[in-house]
Amino acid sequence: MPFPDLPPERIPGSPGHLNDHQLIDQALDYIQQSGYRDAPDFPPLPDIPVLGQSGHVTAHDRILAVLEYVKQHPSVGGPAVVSNNPTGSYSADGHNYLYYVFTASGTLTVTAAGFADVLVVGGGGGGGRSRNSTRRGGGGGGGGFLEESVYLSAGSLTVFVGAGGVGGTDNTDPHGRTGNSSRISSFVAVGGGGGATNDGATGLDGGSGGGGGDNSGVGGSAMMSDFQGNAGGTGSSGNTAAGGGGGAGAVGTAPTGGSGKATSITGSDQTYGAGGDGGSAGVTPIAGGANTGNGGGGNNTTGDGESGGSGVVIIRVKV
Repeated sequence: MPFPDLPPERIPGSPGHLNDHQLIDQALDYIQQSGYRDAPDFPPLPDIPVLGQSGHVTAHDRILAVLEYVKQHPSVGGPAVVSNNPTGSYSADGHNYLYYVFTASGTLTVTAAGFADVLVVGGGGGGGRSRNSTRRGGGGGGGGFLEESVYLSAGSLTVFVGAGGVGGTDNTDPHGRTGNSSRISSFVAVGGGGGATNDGATGLDGGSGGGGGDNSGVGGSAMMSDFQGNAGGTGSSGNTAAGGGGGAGAVGTAPTGGSGKATSITGSDQTYGAGGDGGSAGVTPIAGGANTGNGGGGNNTTGDGESGGSGVVIIRVKV
């Protein structure tokens, strides 16, 4: 249906305000039916119907803000339409969803602009190498975790899935490498920081920071202001344990990596962006799994750190 006519002037004190109220009610009905309220920055609606409600004068400014938003965004209102073959579908809370999982870089083709939920996870950082049989390298930081409801413009959107950072492999450059960032459109999740080598070395910054080396090495910082992850852990004061990498859900400790963060964007809970464990006696380091964004483990004897897991990008739309 066409968008109803708006009142010709500000409502307080205007002549014919009863007719104005009827126009407002029609416009708010339109908004409810069109799904504009799925927009993340959509102004809050007043109670409806407006006509005859108590305290109606105080609702005028809010009403006008809503109507002005809709007038300025004529193309929004519903879910984005995507022409890619969906990875899967499910129903929850009275809604039907399609979702699209990118485990490698590719293209999302949006044939009609609208709203979607996106999950972007950066590649995990690599674990640090230990340069001595009694020393411990820090765990790699988990890849940044970004989950938002967003507006996607129509067109071909490039999707980048970040690779995990390689573990430290030689004594001249023994830190783990920072993971690569993942992105879709302007939505970016930073790769996890590399874990430090032993003897007080500092972990690298990233989506979550890499763990510090043994002998009180400081963990790297989470570098994004939108809280994609947490800091890496500080190593023990002696040589017993290095710091674990920070995770999307918690800071690292010595030697445990921070936990990842769970999401149900595909209809079942999955966890991404955990920090790799720091090196400690008797513990075998493990690599971050593919498309988890988990950090790689730091080595606990003379040897290489483990690589971080690659990231992932997931898009979900209502149908």
